[in-house]
Amino acid sequence: SEVLAAPVTFELEEPVFLRSGEEYAIVLLAETDKYEAFVASTYDLVLGSTSKRVNKQPAKGSLFLSQNGSTWSPKQNQDLAYRIHTAKFKASGSANFSNNALERHIHNYATSLSVDSDNMNRMRIDHQGHGLGVGDKIELTGLDSSGTDYQGLVGTDLMASTLRVEDPDVNGYYATIPNGPFTSRGRFGASTVQTNRGFNIDRAILNFSDIVPERTSVVYDASFVSGVSHSQIALTGTNDPRFAVDATNTVLSNLNQRYFTTPKYVANQFAEDSALSAPSLLVGAKLTSEQTSKFGGASAVAAESLGYISDVSPIIDAQAVSMIVMNNVVDNQPLDSAGEAGGVVNAPANFVPETHPTAGTSASKHITRVVQLEQPANGLKVLLDMYKPPSADFQVYY
Repeated sequence: SEVLAAPVTFELEEPVFLRSGEEYAIVLLAETDKYEAFVASTYDLVLGSTSKRVNKQPAKGSLFLSQNGSTWSPKQNQDLAYRIHTAKFKASGSANFSNNALERHIHNYATSLSVDSDNMNRMRIDHQGHGLGVGDKIELTGLDSSGTDYQGLVGTDLMASTLRVEDPDVNGYYATIPNGPFTSRGRFGASTVQTNRGFNIDRAILNFSDIVPERTSVVYDASFVSGVSHSQIALTGTNDPRFAVDATNTVLSNLNQRYFTTPKYVANQFAEDSALSAPSLLVGAKLTSEQTSKFGGASAVAAESLGYISDVSPIIDAQAVSMIVMNNVVDNQPLDSAGEAGGVVNAPANFVPETHPTAGTSASKHITRVVQLEQPANGLKVLLDMYKPPSADFQVYY
């Protein structure tokens, strides 16, 4: 018949997993009565036949009809006519996921730029935890290109494509202006200013939405590139430790934290194109299934010859995949302006030691609540419950 030759097909946007033992319904709703749905009634003729009758219930289930879409009445001797096309899967497969382009940093306040106090041809760009290294491209945008005066220069002078990072520290960096000098010192900018950034990773949590049925599995691993500690950011100007691809992949457990002994890195789009020619982060998923089935008749037999042997596979929702990455913004500032003897220190611009009574430029610090001594004391004993990696240290001030 015409109906059998050209049935109406409903295609789902993505596969739907039907769990064993659960009840599901096919619901037909339409704001019109100009349609027909075919049903099989017990002892009626089979569609397209003049002699064959329905002599048993065609499917395990019940047909419900409604006049208003909310109240439903069962029809015990009828069933909806339908054909479901199920999927067949191979015993194993893989998928790769990469990071999106790293979003640029929006400064969100109008005074994040300033003229270098020692060089009228340079400006300071404030950006804590910027993740950039010496020589990285800045790509500053968001200034008025012509009308506004920025300490004697126009926006096009400050948004030159040649701007590169100089003398970076944890709180920002400098850049030489090709069409300088400035005519006066001071702070300037715009809330719309944007600049490139990078992101060091000290801890990561894989956050994939997946379904792993019985006798199936998903194994995740990831390829990272090396980053650089904020305390050693000056090394990017001599022997840049960034952009080295890991020799072996890191096995990840979904929804669990992974700590790294050395920083990993997510580069901005320009750095990925120039230094890596690939994304910074690649997550691989290996999917396997031990379930096999002959369900599907002749079509299933044909599919099996091509390696499609299972009715069940692990599922990863590609619209709900992400990785939460965290960076500890910790630098290694000197105890005073003279610096420390031996070891690498990272004194930022406008350095203030932590011994200052009300300030201090260390990027990471913990300030305890006020402790009131019950009586005068001649000494102070401080007990700390902390984890200190071998290459790290901390100081206590009071």
